[in-house]
Amino acid sequence: VGAPIPMTQDMEAIGLMCSDAEIAEYQTQGLPADRVSAENGAIVLNSARYPLMVDPQLQAIYWIKKREGKRMQVGRLGQKDLISRILKAVEAGYPFLIENMGENIDPSLMPIIGRITIKRSNKKFLQIGDQEVEVSPDFRLYLHTKLSNPHYPPEIQAETTLVNFSVTQDGLDEQLLALVVKYERPDLAAQRSALILQQNLFTIKVKQLEDQILLRLADAQGDITENRELIEELELSKKISDEIAKKLDESKITSEKINITSEKYRPVSQRGALLFFAMNSLHKMHTYYMFSLNSFIYFFLRGIATAGIASSEAQDDADSLADDASTAGSIAPEGEAADTHSHEALPDLDVLDQQIARRVSEIEARDRAEQGSNLPERLKTLKQNVTLVILDFVRTGLFEKDKLTVVTLVTLNIMCDEGLLQREYVDIITRGRVAEEVAPRGQELSVWLSEIAWAKLKAVEEDMGPIHPLFADLTERVAADAEEWEDWYNKSDPENYPMPGEYNSLAEVPRLMLMRILRPDRIPFALTEYVKKNLGEEFVYQPPFNMVKTYRFTTSRTPCLFVLYPGVDPTSWVEGLGRDRGVTAENGYFCNISMGQGQEKRADETIMRMSEVGGWVFLQNVHLMQTWLPTLDEKLETLNPHRNFRVFISAEPPPLPYMKNIPEGLLQSCICVANEPPSDLQANLSRAWATFSQERIDACSKADTFKACLFGLSFFHSVMLGRRRFGFQGWSRAYGFNMGDLKICADVLESYLNRKTKIVPWQDLRYIFGEIMYGGHITDFFDRRTNNTYLAVIFNEGLLKKGELAPRLTSPDCAQWDYEMYANLVAKSLPPESPPIYGLHPNAEIGFLTNKAENIFQTILRLSVGSESTPAPASSPAASSSTSNTTATAGAAAAEDGGGAPAGGTSGSLLRETLADLTKRCPTPFNMIDLSDRSVQRLLDPDGPYFVVLIQECTRLNALIAEISSSLDELQKGLNGQLNMSQGMEDMAE
Repeated sequence: VGAPIPMTQDMEAIGLMCSDAEIAEYQTQGLPADRVSAENGAIVLNSARYPLMVDPQLQAIYWIKKREGKRMQVGRLGQKDLISRILKAVEAGYPFLIENMGENIDPSLMPIIGRITIKRSNKKFLQIGDQEVEVSPDFRLYLHTKLSNPHYPPEIQAETTLVNFSVTQDGLDEQLLALVVKYERPDLAAQRSALILQQNLFTIKVKQLEDQILLRLADAQGDITENRELIEELELSKKISDEIAKKLDESKITSEKINITSEKYRPVSQRGALLFFAMNSLHKMHTYYMFSLNSFIYFFLRGIATAGIASSEAQDDADSLADDASTAGSIAPEGEAADTHSHEALPDLDVLDQQIARRVSEIEARDRAEQGSNLPERLKTLKQNVTLVILDFVRTGLFEKDKLTVVTLVTLNIMCDEGLLQREYVDIITRGRVAEEVAPRGQELSVWLSEIAWAKLKAVEEDMGPIHPLFADLTERVAADAEEWEDWYNKSDPENYPMPGEYNSLAEVPRLMLMRILRPDRIPFALTEYVKKNLGEEFVYQPPFNMVKTYRFTTSRTPCLFVLYPGVDPTSWVEGLGRDRGVTAENGYFCNISMGQGQEKRADETIMRMSEVGGWVFLQNVHLMQTWLPTLDEKLETLNPHRNFRVFISAEPPPLPYMKNIPEGLLQSCICVANEPPSDLQANLSRAWATFSQERIDACSKADTFKACLFGLSFFHSVMLGRRRFGFQGWSRAYGFNMGDLKICADVLESYLNRKTKIVPWQDLRYIFGEIMYGGHITDFFDRRTNNTYLAVIFNEGLLKKGELAPRLTSPDCAQWDYEMYANLVAKSLPPESPPIYGLHPNAEIGFLTNKAENIFQTILRLSVGSESTPAPASSPAASSSTSNTTATAGAAAAEDGGGAPAGGTSGSLLRETLADLTKRCPTPFNMIDLSDRSVQRLLDPDGPYFVVLIQECTRLNALIAEISSSLDELQKGLNGQLNMSQGMEDMAE
C-alpha cells in the first residue's frame, strides 16, 4: 500500500504501435525520416478506423502508394463507378485510396467509411443499397485530401481517424538536412543508406533465427538436453546473435560519427525550413500565393547546386543536377538506396559489411581533408544562394505591392533565426500599439508632433523600457530635446541622418520603431536599406522577367500561370518562345484557346491531343471557367504526357485578396508569373532597357542616335508607369501603359531613323508617341497635356547633347557609351527615388508611402499571429477526432512542434496578448433601462428627437459590443481547446 505505480522509463506511444525495424521500413518506402512522420505512419497503419490523411505536401500519398504497390486501387469522388470499384476491393481484400477529397463527402459512402457491417457466423457483410458483399479482413480504405485546412462535419470526424501529414518545421529541417548532406557529402548519404539496410537485414536475420529455434523446440521429442543437433544449432544461433550485436554496436558508433558530420550542415537546412514556412503563410496575403513542397524542394536543390557557380555552362549543369534531384524522390532521400533492394534479392551481409568498412575509411579521410577547408564560408554561400533562389521563385508570382512586405518578413525571420535580432523587437514594431493613458505633450512638441504619435511613443516606452535602457524614459528625452527632434523630423530623408542625443547609436530595428512613429512615410526606404545591408542588394532589385528562364522551370506536369493586368498580354511571350523552339500553330504543335462558355470540350480534347504529341496549349482567361477548373486540375494530375508537353494558363486575380477563383491544388502545381509593371523608376527603366539589345541598336543605320533616343524613350516610358503610384496626383485614372507601347514606338523610331535623312523628325515622333501610342490610352484632356509635356522635355535633341532628363540625371554621350554601359547606369547610378524625378512636389508621396508602411507591418503582424501553434481541437486537421479512441498524437505533435511559426516561437503568445488586450478594451454595454428612464422627461423637449436617436444608436451599439465580446470569448475558448475551431474563428485569428 502506498507504493508508486510501476512505469516504464522513457515510454513513448509510438513504441506500442511499431518497432524500430518497422519505422525503418516506412522510411524505406518513402515516408520522410522525421519523428512526426513516423508517428503519423504508425497511426495510419494501426488505427481501427479508416484514416483520413490531411496531406497538402503530398508526402503521405507518395508513401502509401509506394507501400501498397500495384495492389492498391485509386479513385476520386465524383467518378461514376467509384462505389462498384470499392465494393470489389472490399470483397477481394485490396487496399483502396480515395484521393484529393474536398470537404463534402458523398453520403452513399458513409456505410463504408463507418464500417457498418452485418455479421453472419464468422463473416462480415457490407450492404449498400441492394448490393451486399463479404468484407475481406485484408481490405483497407485510405482517405486523402490536399486541402491544407479542411473542415469536416462531426460525423466524418467520429468515423475516421484524422491524421495531419502537414510538414512541420523540425520535420522539414530533418528532410532538408538529408538533402544537403546528399549533395554536399554523398559519401555520408551512401553510408547512412547502407547502415539502414544493414540494420534491416540484421533484424530479418535475428527473426529468422528465432523462428528456427522455436520450430526445432516445438518439433523436438524426448529430452532436449540429449539432442546434440539441437544444442549445436542453439550454440550457432547464439554465436551469430553475438556477432550481430557486436556489429550493431559498431554501426551505432559509425552512425554517431555520420550524425556529427551531418550536423555541420544544419544551418542550411534550418534556413530552408524557415523559408518554406514563410512562403507557406503567404496565402493569407492573397489566395494566389500558394506553393507546393515539391516546387520548394526543386528550388532548394537548385540553390545548393548553383552555389558558388558563376559561368553559364556551370549554371546549366547545376540546373540539370537540380532537375535530376527533384525527380529522384527527394522527399525521402535516405530510403532510396535501401528501396532498390526492397523487391529484389537481399545482398550478402558480409559483402555489405566490407562496403561499410571501406566507406568508413573514405569518410574519415574526407573529414580530415575538410578540416583544412573553409566550411563556414561554404555554409554561408549555401545559405545565401538558397535564400536568393527561393526568393526569386516566390517573388516571380508576387504582386508589386507585396514584394517589399515579403522580403522584409523573410529578412526579419532570418535575423531572428540567426540570433541577430530579438523577436520582441519585431513584435513591438509590427503591433504599433497606442498607449491608453498618456500625459499631455508640451507646447514645443505639439507644434510638429501629433497626439496619436505621442501616444505611440509612450507605448514603445512601456514595451521597450524593460528591454532597452534608452527607452525607459523615451518621452521625457524627446520632450527635453524637442528642437533637435524637430530638426530631424523636418529633413526630407531622415533615415540617412543620425537621431538626436543618445539615440544616434541605436541599432537598426529600434531605430525603425521610432521612425515608424515619427516619419512613417520614410519606412519603405528604410526597410529597403535594412534588407540591402543584411541580405544583399540582389534581394531588393529583381531582375527583369525572362520567359526562357521561366520555361526551364516548367515540366510536362507543371503549368505556367500568367496573372493578367491592364495592358499586360502574355500571348506574345509564349508565342515568341514557341517560335524559337519550333512550336507554332502552323505546324500543329501550338494551340491558343480563349476560354469562355462552350470551350470546355475543345480544351479537353486539345489537352489530350497535345499531351500525346508533345505540343503546347495556352488557355487564356481561365478565371471565367471556375466550374471547369477542378476538371483541369484532375486531368493534369492523371495524364501521362509527352515530355515536351506544356500548359500555359492566364487568369485575372480576384477583386479581393481573400477570394478564390482557381483551385488550391492547381495553384500549387503552377509556376506563377505576375509580371506586373513595377512602381519604382529603376525597376521600370531596367525592364524597359532589357527589351532591347546591342544587336538591335547596331542594326539601325544611325546607331548612336537610335541608342540615345531608345534610352530617352525608355525613361519616358518608366516615368509614365511610375506616376501611377501617386494616385490621382499622377493620373486621373490608372491607364494601361504597357511594354507593347514601348516596342511599337521603338519600331517606329527605327523606321524613321533608317530613312536617308540627316535630321531627326523630333516633332513627328513626339506626335506619334504622345497622341497615338501612349495618348491612345489617355481619355482626360489634362492627362494628355501632361503626357505631351513630358515628351517635349525628355524626347528632344538634348538626348544627343547630354541634356537633363531629370534632376541629377543627364543623357549619356551616345557616341562613347554602348548598351552595357547604359545598363550599368540604370543598375547603379540612377538618382534616389523621389517625386521630383516625376515632376511632382516632394510631399506628393507622403500619403501613399505612409499607407504603404502601415500595410507592411499590418501584413507581417497578420502572418505572424495567424501562424500560432496551439493544440488543435477536434475540427482541426492537426488532431484526431475527439470521439476517436485512436489519438492522433502525430497531429498534436505537429501542433506542439511549432511548424509554421516564425523563428522565436512567440506568435502564439502574441495572439493571446492581442486577444487579451482587445477583451480588456472592449467597453461594457449601456444600461438601456436606466437610459430609458432618464430620457422620458426629455422626450417632449425641443431636443427630444435627438434622445430618440441616441437610444436607437445605443441599442445598436450594445448589439455590436455583444457580438464582439462573444467572438472574442469563442476564439479564446477555441485556443484553449474548449470549442471546435470554426472557419470564422480561424479567420479572426489571422
